[in-house]
Amino acid sequence: MARPARTFLRTFAALSTVAFAALALAPSGSHARPGDDGNWPALEIPAAGYKFSDTDAALIVTIEDYAFVTKVPGAVANGRAWYRWFTETRQLRADRVKWLKDAEGTPSQILAAARQLRNRSGKGGTLWFVFIGHGAPSRDSKDGVLVGVSAQQSVDEFYAQSLSQRELFAALAEGPQTSTVLVVDSCFSGRGGDGQTLSPGAQPVLLSERPTLPPKMALITAGQSTEFAGPLPWDARPAFSYLVLGGLRGWADDGEYGDGNGIITPNELVSFARSALSTTLSGRNQTPQAFGEIDAPVVTLPKAAREQSPKLSAIVDAHAGRRADPVTPNDRRPVRVEVDPVNPTTASRLGGGAGEVGGGLDLSNLDIESLQQAEALSVALRQAKATDADPSASPNAKADAWDALAAKKVKGQNPYAAEARANAQSWRDVAALAGKMRTDWSKIQDALKLSVIELDAKKKLVGQFLAAYAKLSTEPEVRAANSAKDALDRGNEFPLGGGATASSGSAGSSSGRAPAGYVEIPAGTFMMGSPANEDERLNSEVQHEVRITRGFWMKATEVTQGEWESVMGSNPSSNTSCGRMCPVETVSWFDAVSYLNKLSDQEGLERCYGSDSPFKGERCTGYRLPTEAEWEYAARAGTSGTRHGPLDQVAWYDGNSGGATHPVGHKS
Repeated sequence: MARPARTFLRTFAALSTVAFAALALAPSGSHARPGDDGNWPALEIPAAGYKFSDTDAALIVTIEDYAFVTKVPGAVANGRAWYRWFTETRQLRADRVKWLKDAEGTPSQILAAARQLRNRSGKGGTLWFVFIGHGAPSRDSKDGVLVGVSAQQSVDEFYAQSLSQRELFAALAEGPQTSTVLVVDSCFSGRGGDGQTLSPGAQPVLLSERPTLPPKMALITAGQSTEFAGPLPWDARPAFSYLVLGGLRGWADDGEYGDGNGIITPNELVSFARSALSTTLSGRNQTPQAFGEIDAPVVTLPKAAREQSPKLSAIVDAHAGRRADPVTPNDRRPVRVEVDPVNPTTASRLGGGAGEVGGGLDLSNLDIESLQQAEALSVALRQAKATDADPSASPNAKADAWDALAAKKVKGQNPYAAEARANAQSWRDVAALAGKMRTDWSKIQDALKLSVIELDAKKKLVGQFLAAYAKLSTEPEVRAANSAKDALDRGNEFPLGGGATASSGSAGSSSGRAPAGYVEIPAGTFMMGSPANEDERLNSEVQHEVRITRGFWMKATEVTQGEWESVMGSNPSSNTSCGRMCPVETVSWFDAVSYLNKLSDQEGLERCYGSDSPFKGERCTGYRLPTEAEWEYAARAGTSGTRHGPLDQVAWYDGNSGGATHPVGHKS
């Protein structure tokens, strides 16, 4: 007889969240507008949410801290705003958005991510590509290149570490998406904000041709090839990507800019950005450009989600007399300095303006270049500390952050170099230890599933593992080991399932021990539906007798993120920081059956779902989802009441979860 099918128990604990919106009421008769306070609106605050197409995908690349050329201040801040717009405002699924930051911005990683996201997009959808960093002309002046994070100043290495636009276009165009939109916040003059060439020895040339784009692709860039794509006036962040994102939130189509129909096109985005820059800039020309499908709709905004454009005249007025184009720091030669830029005897008089100070102002010690380099060192220190404290950052990422600080060159001696190198080595030691820990835990997992190892020996094995890796208490494997220890202490000989190799059996009979990680559910009869005294019972939940005629094996826990990633090659979960032992989430029914079919393929079992996802029935011998009756039969665990134990002991829910996902296997 065919062996019972393996089914998956997927539980959904509804974590109740209540959002309170605080309304700031303007005085009667007034009409507050973004920018009225003289400041650019904070785009990091997500706009009103609305559903994005399920077939869209987005790749964001932000390079702020270049290794050998000038930095791009504010690139990461803009990238974070874009990421929140895709994931929170447009509600695009987390596995369809990827953000590459700084060290991840190499040509190979950008192309790999572009192909990955391209394959996750679908027909009818839009593939987005956002790049914030340096650009330059190609050697033959017929193309532009996106400068990678490791681009060096020698000509050969500069181009070797940069990505050709044509290569990027070709990679993006091969996907199933209906349209592609590229937002490139770079100029292609080959110069940084200090006016110097990014690669000394490479002659700056002008792009002699318009970019050749594949069909159904739109490209919008920050300026003409002769111009510098600079910061937002009075705000040290790249202007163009900020204004385009604002435009997508409604600024480019609020009636003052655009036609107010809620449909936003690349042409409208570029027109708005041009108007905003021409209104606010002085001493610099920046003329955004659009190519390809510039009149094709890229976003259709619901009326409730449309934002009014900021009042540019109020922003200009608030900063009257202040330079609108701050000098971009040049961090090629970092120098740590300590100066008193203003003579103490005259500093108190500066409030009255320079005219009042007269000849008392002493700026002889005000070395702007040195101060800017000290700023770069300070930024690297803050980044290293922030990464070190980030629980979601890997040990290698933390080591890289400290190495970046240690590598900063200063006049004399970098005061942080020795300590930073020590911190980096410490995290690399942790990374090496974590690798060994995962290997050891994998072996212990296999051992815990064997019946030939006695309970006491298993307790000792897990205890030794926990003692050896106490420093890695936050790692999912150590948390899983603690859960196994608790189960072993309660007398559960097989905390991870297992006990023997699965064998076939006839329907309704015992099939021997279940496979590792599964529980055998024998055939039987139960009362399906809610008892009359159950809270929040629906009238349709009338109890009735149901017979389960075939035994089956059900997974003892939810499918974990680690299990999903090992089969599918990606992790779609929105709460990835919880770890590999936490349940996978943010997956649809179709995602689930695709996972099950692949799992069946890996083990040479029958697929339980066809190409159009029709279910082959309970007699299928591969992996499948349980039927509604099987699910309730297993969950009731032989009881006739509301549940088989106190709720806090058997489940995570809104009353005890703290609004967070938890590793599997921690409840009885």
